[in-house]
Amino acid sequence: AARLSRRYRGKLFHRRSHLVFPTLDIPALSNMPPVEWLIDDIITAEGFGITYGPPASLKSFLLISWALHIASGTPWLDHKVRQGGVLYVAGEGVRGMGRRVRAWLRHRGMEGVDLPFRLLPASVNLTDPEQLARLVRTAVATAAEEGTPIAMVVIDTVARAIPGADENSAQDMGRFVAAIEHIKAHVACHVHGVHHSGKDPDRGARGSSALLGAVDTMIRVTREEDQITVAV
Repeated sequence: AARLSRRYRGKLFHRRSHLVFPTLDIPALSNMPPVEWLIDDIITAEGFGITYGPPASLKSFLLISWALHIASGTPWLDHKVRQGGVLYVAGEGVRGMGRRVRAWLRHRGMEGVDLPFRLLPASVNLTDPEQLARLVRTAVATAAEEGTPIAMVVIDTVARAIPGADENSAQDMGRFVAAIEHIKAHVACHVHGVHHSGKDPDRGARGSSALLGAVDTMIRVTREEDQITVAV
């Protein structure tokens, strides 16, 4: 440092503020707002969640129900809901989505009601930077067209969103998590993935435990005949 010219030291000092991360002191931490919810005690606002279960556990039916409750602002069971737009990325089961949505609307007497709910009828490769950027632009454009901010983006399923990746690899799963964080940062919404359980459902969602470490909420769905159990 002693060998640096006075002029260079001045530039170095001037730039130093750009070389450090911002931090929070104790008063700032104490004044941070509490967690906000899209669905009370289940789905956090601007968070990251995963719902998993074995095939035919009705997890996609559950996500459609949550999505439409959010889009309509109506309570889900006894849980309060904050209204907002929803973009549902359906990587599989697209043909049945229309019937499920119509059934939900009919059951609740909302046929003909225009809700801020959009279905993207194709998988999006979240490990491809171009497709990831296109998804973000789609969410932003959808919010502008609907006149309602996007509150939740659903990724159905995680496997379809990371084609060719090794779900058991912490590195590959880390790339998926990074993509989710990118969506959250640019859309300011909750992102929720639909995932499969492993061979032993009691051991959690399929693949690397890096996913469990990254989520705000992990939700397990099990089914017995016509009843499903949701464990948060």
